[in-house]
Amino acid sequence: MKIYIACKQQVIGRLVYARLKSEGHEITATWLNDHSYGNGEQTPNERGVKSLRCEHEIRKSNALIYINDGEGRGGRDVEMGIALALDLPIYLLGERLNTFHYHTSIQAFDDLEELLRCIQSSKC
Repeated sequence: MKIYIACKQQVIGRLVYARLKSEGHEITATWLNDHSYGNGEQTPNERGVKSLRCEHEIRKSNALIYINDGEGRGGRDVEMGIALALDLPIYLLGERLNTFHYHTSIQAFDDLEELLRCIQSSKC
């Protein structure tokens, strides 16, 4: 399955990335391996290019995993909105924090193992 990972903290996303990849999934979220991500040194043009790249990667995915790894809003919420608009399955890992986390297209999981079992069973 082609999966996009949306989260706040790159280090947490990389852990989930490694686990999913070891299970045979293709991870489309290249931002997780972009070491310039979040360093504040990108120009507005570079940020625009990165946002378009992320949108393209979501479009070529079969599902999106939204990791609730901290308070606050950011790119992960926009990425979830893109996935909703594309009618992609969304798997929320962690606590539901806002109204959209209860959308009928979103399945919530308390831990990664539970999420992996669901994906592997093809019942998600």
